[in-house]
Amino acid sequence: MTTRSVVSTAVAMENLKDAIAEAAEKFEKLSVEYDEYFDPPEALENRVVDAKKDLQSLQKQLKEMEQQDNTAALHDLRYMKLSAPYRFSQPDTKHNIIFEEESLENPNDIPMIKQATLEKLIERLTFDEYSDASGILQWLLVYRSFTSPKDFLQLLKDRFNVPEPDASVPEEKRAEFTRKIVTPVRLRVLNVVKNWTDKHWNDFAVDPALSDELQAFLASMEGSLTAQIDAIKRIIAKRQVEAQQRSADKVLSFSEAPPDPLSVEPGLEGELLAYPPLEIARQMTLIESDLYRNISSTEFGLLAWDATINEKSDKQKSIAAFITRFNYVNQWVVSAVCTCKGTHQRKETIVKLIQVADQCHALNNFNGIMEIVSGLQSSAVHRLKQTWELVPVAKRELYEFLVDLTSRADNFKTLRQAVATAEGAALPYLGVYLTDLVFIRDLSANTQSPEDGITLVNFAKMRRISSVLRLLQQLQQAPYCLQPVPALREMLLGLPLVSEEEAYQASLQEEPRGSSSKKSKKVAFFVTQSVLKDWQKVARTVAETFETHATISFADSDTVVAQVDNALEQGFKVIVAVGGEEVVHGVANAFIKLNGLKKGAVFGLIPLGGSDFARALKVPVDVYDFSKMVSA
Repeated sequence: MTTRSVVSTAVAMENLKDAIAEAAEKFEKLSVEYDEYFDPPEALENRVVDAKKDLQSLQKQLKEMEQQDNTAALHDLRYMKLSAPYRFSQPDTKHNIIFEEESLENPNDIPMIKQATLEKLIERLTFDEYSDASGILQWLLVYRSFTSPKDFLQLLKDRFNVPEPDASVPEEKRAEFTRKIVTPVRLRVLNVVKNWTDKHWNDFAVDPALSDELQAFLASMEGSLTAQIDAIKRIIAKRQVEAQQRSADKVLSFSEAPPDPLSVEPGLEGELLAYPPLEIARQMTLIESDLYRNISSTEFGLLAWDATINEKSDKQKSIAAFITRFNYVNQWVVSAVCTCKGTHQRKETIVKLIQVADQCHALNNFNGIMEIVSGLQSSAVHRLKQTWELVPVAKRELYEFLVDLTSRADNFKTLRQAVATAEGAALPYLGVYLTDLVFIRDLSANTQSPEDGITLVNFAKMRRISSVLRLLQQLQQAPYCLQPVPALREMLLGLPLVSEEEAYQASLQEEPRGSSSKKSKKVAFFVTQSVLKDWQKVARTVAETFETHATISFADSDTVVAQVDNALEQGFKVIVAVGGEEVVHGVANAFIKLNGLKKGAVFGLIPLGGSDFARALKVPVDVYDFSKMVSA
């Protein structure tokens, strides 16, 4: 700020203060006059209101001018001439930092950076005027996209070591510079270091040289900012102890005891699917949770610039292990179904897997749900129409619910909502968030290089990436309080697999192409009104089982003869009574009276409605095999 501008601003502020004094005096006089009236005239009331508005407007102008004056004075202090080169001494320009326009509307808000040079990002991360806690968390998640941990630490050291002002600077200004700029900046730098060591210690754990450099940096500050440095040292010591405990296979402790494992029937301990679905889901969850919680912040940070997982890279080994486990279980689901011999055994396997997926849902293991559901949706399993038709209606409805939960519709909207509202420990399906990262990554470049050749980091993009990574890290915080079952765990870690091609060939062998479970005979179902609700539960299976069928409402024994006769005339070769005793006797008598057998037809029944007759037959509707009706 020039001498002329300083004088001009001071004169304007003095003039404004005089105007405020006059406005205050005017408002006070009008207020006194107003108070003298029992019923003040409207014109006077309006004058009082206007005078108050004028006074408030002038006071607001003065406040804004004072803020601008303070900002300008601080700006001059921040970028004053120094005794040595300082990489953070360049004032803001359109060439080195660009802010989000909306974030500048409120002067009390921390401005959000859209693009900036690396030096400007560090400067704002450790700004003297404010502390940006959110910006620090975002930076620590994504900084590896455009610099290395070693270079980041060097930037912090350079930022901390602010040179003395030039010898020409008066002593008073030098003291003000130390108080308003140097001390706040150094405190901000230490705050960044504190968050770095606390939330991203793996950067130092995998690089002893970086850890040594940090220790030397802290040691160089001995005698100053002792409280802040001691806090950082305590965090470092804590993280080092935790690392040693993890390497010693430390057992997690919980405030409550884990639930007792569910047992398997004696003699079936070696059969994985003989275990209760809940216990299978528990052990799957424990294995996958361990893998997920083992992913370091460094690996998550690397996703910011490359969401493509390289299984051979040591830098991504934990994420690769988690994804490999997903593919392993997914292929086991396919293998387990397709290698079963016989339709009934395949059906039982599918039912058990649906139950396990449902228990994964109860445990908030969304990764486990997706492993199983995507396996059941594979072409080798999905094509087994005859097997699927034997799956009980209730289990098929449950499966459809899980399919909807994991649907890709609206970018996994339902699954995202389920993860967001999950309480307690949860395991995400990582594919959702890797897709997000790829989309954000490809939307724009990590850096921009304007015509002047200065490289600007696209921090708006990094902010979006950090929101995804922050969610993935948050889901690591709560471990599962469950007991391992060694025998079951061992089986889940050594699942028998066949290749995709082998599974598909096995599927073709069990149900060749062109085979159909639909029966060609025409079937007429006579249903009483009282069981229509129960009938709806099996109506879908009926439609999928028979190419041609009709549902006829049974009224009474007098009219059913004509109904059965009409059905036989139309070529229906299977006549089925659906309901209790009345409909069975009525339709059976009509069938006999009309010589149904001589006409090449057969008679069948489906007991519904809860009558003594239906209960006596003990035929569960869910698993009724309609093929029995047409076997004759």
